[in-house]
Amino acid sequence: MQNTEARHNSAKLNWACRRGMLELDEILQRFLRQAYSGLTAAQKTQFAALLNCSDQELYSWLILNKDFKRDELTDIIQIIRETLHNEGLYHEKRTDGSENQHQN
Repeated sequence: MQNTEARHNSAKLNWACRRGMLELDEILQRFLRQAYSGLTAAQKTQFAALLNCSDQELYSWLILNKDFKRDELTDIIQIIRETLHNEGLYHEKRTDGSENQHQN
């Protein structure tokens, strides 16, 4: 029974990671595949809550690296940002509006 529930939950998360923006699809699905299994139960709950946010909010927080006002999501956003940075996918918005990709 637990294995069936785990597969069902995994399928739901995978579907929720599919977004209207390709960039978000790539970030969230890669994070799900590569880092999700290493999260604590609390962080997994935060990730599920994060997936309920709008694409505009996620884009702002994860791609533009803007500040966020959702304290309950602080840990998971930081974990995703660190994962992006460690994989060389982290982009920083410069003051002139252009992007600077950080490579390791």
